[in-house]
Formats: sequence, C-alpha cells, structure tokens
Amino acid sequence: MATVQYIEEDGRRTFAIVPMTLWRRAIAALGDNGEAAAALAIAAGGFDVPGDVRIRTAECGSAVLAWREYRGFSQTQLAKAASISKAYLSQIETGARHGSVKSLKAIAVALNVPLDALTQ
Repeated sequence: MATVQYIEEDGRRTFAIVPMTLWRRAIAALGDNGEAAAALAIAAGGFDVPGDVRIRTAECGSAVLAWREYRGFSQTQLAKAASISKAYLSQIETGARHGSVKSLKAIAVALNVPLDALTQ
C-alpha cells in the first residue's frame, strides 16, 4: 500500500506528498462532479463529508438517504447499482430495517463513499 508523506511546519502538517498511484485514483474519482477535495481525501485514505450531506443526515436521520440525494440517485437507480430491492433500500432509509453489512457495503460502493460514512 502506498504511503502519504507529510511536510510539517511548526508541528502542523502543511503539505502531503502523495504517491502517483493515489494521485491517479484521486483524479479518476473526480469524474464530472468536481468534488476535488472529497476525491483527494478518499485517495489518501481519509474522507470528508460535505456539509450538505451532514445537514441532510441530521434532518432525515439517514446517511444513506442523504448520500443518495447528494449523488443524484433515485431509489430505483441506487437499488439497482447495489443489487438490492428498492423496497429494502427504502426500509434502510426510513430506519424500518438495518441494512446487512453486505448490503451497506454494496450501497457504499455504488455511492463511492466508505462504509463508515453510511453508519455514523
């Protein structure tokens, strides 16, 4: 696994030296949505949750729903991408059911977020 190296000034990390493999993954993750900061954080092994997702999660109580809306998926689209039923996805989003680890991992992959972004 590639390691990110840091340059510190006054005890604070001010620069990161990123191996080309991670840099290429970050650039590829940018796609058309322009989420540069999030893509770079993912490639470096971290993750930044956008403010819109945090606010929506607090409003509705479901990180899955908040991320689905943020990514612009319909329930049908996300269910298909995660290979689960739309009804099951709806139950996860409303809290009627807890998603299995397998299902949540599939949803996370479809949404391009780490699993823990859906379970916090």
